[in-house]
Amino acid sequence: MLGLVLSAGASALLINQLYAKRLSSSESYQQISEAAALNGFNRILALLNNQDKDQYRGFLFTIDNQGNTTSANNSWLNLKDNSELNLEEICTDIAVGLPQHPIPSRSWPKDEIPFHTNDSKIFREDSQGKIQAFYRLRGYSSPSKTGVGEGVFEVEGVVKRINNSSDDYVLARTLLTRSLYVNGSVSNEDDWGVLTAQHLVLGPAQIDGPGRILHLVQNNEAYLGANGCSGDTLLTEARGQADNDNLLGSRIWPVLNRTLPPSNLYAISPEIDEHIWSFDDTRNKCGDSGIRSKICIRSKTDTNRKAPMDVIQQGNSVRIPTTAICPGHSGDCHVYVEHIHLQKNSRLLIENDSRPVVLHMELPQGSLPSPSGMSGGIQLGKNAQICGVNTGSDRCNNRPERFVITASSGDSPQNCQASQQQLKIQGMSLPSAMVSLPRGSVHLTGDTQLRGMIWAHAFCTNGHQLTLTTTEIGSNQHLSVKAGELWEWKNSGFTGIGRTINRGILGTGIDTFRQW
Repeated sequence: MLGLVLSAGASALLINQLYAKRLSSSESYQQISEAAALNGFNRILALLNNQDKDQYRGFLFTIDNQGNTTSANNSWLNLKDNSELNLEEICTDIAVGLPQHPIPSRSWPKDEIPFHTNDSKIFREDSQGKIQAFYRLRGYSSPSKTGVGEGVFEVEGVVKRINNSSDDYVLARTLLTRSLYVNGSVSNEDDWGVLTAQHLVLGPAQIDGPGRILHLVQNNEAYLGANGCSGDTLLTEARGQADNDNLLGSRIWPVLNRTLPPSNLYAISPEIDEHIWSFDDTRNKCGDSGIRSKICIRSKTDTNRKAPMDVIQQGNSVRIPTTAICPGHSGDCHVYVEHIHLQKNSRLLIENDSRPVVLHMELPQGSLPSPSGMSGGIQLGKNAQICGVNTGSDRCNNRPERFVITASSGDSPQNCQASQQQLKIQGMSLPSAMVSLPRGSVHLTGDTQLRGMIWAHAFCTNGHQLTLTTTEIGSNQHLSVKAGELWEWKNSGFTGIGRTINRGILGTGIDTFRQW
C-alpha cells in the first residue's frame, strides 16, 4: 500500500509541476495526460481500498464494469436491484454506492472527472480558454466472483482546452491499462467462519466468542428479497433457532458457491504414523488370538489387527504417549483411524504438547480396505471423551489448535442421513479440537460443548444445542490466531474463511500507455 501511496503522490506532483511550468507543446500535454491516467487510477484504487468499514467498496473488485458492452453496461452504476450481480458475499451492504461526481449531472467514474474544479488550480487561462486535466474509468475486468486473482483496469487521462463558451477540445489523451492482484481475506476475528457448512441444520446454537456461522449455499434466491438478509431469514435458511441467542441470526453469513478449505491446511512437517488405529470400548477382538482390547492397530498392508504394547492404560483411560505415534519425529504427527466407537465412560488421551496431532478419519493412501465392522467414523457417547493432553497428564489441555480431526475423503452429504466420515459427539466428549471435514459431516447426539472451530460439508444438530467457544482459555485470544501461527497459514496463502474483505494490492504486469 505504501508503494501505491507514493505512486499516487508522485503522479499528482508531476501534474502540478507540469501545470506550474505552463508549457504549451503537444509533448507536454501528452505527459500531463499520462500522469493524469496514473493519478486517476490511484485515486480509484484508494477509494476501493478504503479501510473505513462504513465506506467499504471492495466488493466492486468482484464486478465487471465495462462501458462498451450492452448487457452489463457500467455495472458499478447499477448496483441496486441488479439481479446479474450475483455477489459471492450475498449479504454485502452495497448501500454505500458510488461517490458523487463533482459535476452533479455526471456519474463517477465513467464520466471524466476533473482533478481541480477551482479556477485557481487551472493549468493555464488565456484568450483561448482554460487548460484542464481529467480522468475516468474506461473499464474494469474482475478476476472472478471470489475477488481473488488478476483484475484489469483501463483508466483514461485527458487534457482539454475549455473556451469561454464552455466548448472543450481534447489536446491529449492517454489510456493506462494496469493489471492488479486482488485478494480477499478475513480481516478480523469477528468475521471468521468458526462454524462452516454447506448443509446446515443449526438448531438452537450458541457461539461464545467472536466469529460467524458461514453458510455455504448453492443458490441465492432466498436472500434477494427486501428482507432476504434479515436475521430471521438467515436463521430460517440455516434451520436455526434463536432460543438461547437472540443475535444468532446476525452471526450467519451466507456465501455463494464457495468451498471448504482443504484438509492439508493442517500439515507443515508431516509424519504419518505407521499404524492404522481403531478404538472401541465394546471390547472388540484384535487378531486371530481372540484377545479383546479397546485399542487395535494394523499396518496398511495387512488386515490382521493386534493390541498395541506401548500405550498406557489406567482404569477407563488410555493414554497414547508421544513415543507411541510417529516416534522420533518432532513435527506434526498424522494418525489414521478407521473406527472409533466409545459409548461407556472411556477416555482416549493423546499427548500433543510437544507436537500437534492430526487424526484422519480415513485410510492412508495405498492401504488395504478396512476389516468388517470398521465404521470409518468417530462416535462418542455422553460419558466418553477424546482429547489432547500434556506429557504424563490425564487432564485435557484444551489446546484445540494442537488437536485436529480431519478427512479429505467422504461422500459430501446433502442431508443428515448416515454417510461416510461422520463425527458424532455429545456433552464434553470432544472438549477442544479443530474439525475439518470438507466432504464429511458432524452430528450432535446430545447437547454439546466444544472449544474450537468446525468446518464440515454437513452439520446436523438433530434437535440438540451446540455451545461453541472460539477463544483460548486464559488469554482469551481468538483460536484463528493460534491456529494460524502454529500451522503457518499465511505462508501457505490461506487468509481465512469467513466474511472476506477484497483489496487490490500489487501489480501483476507491465503498465501499458496508449496515447492519441
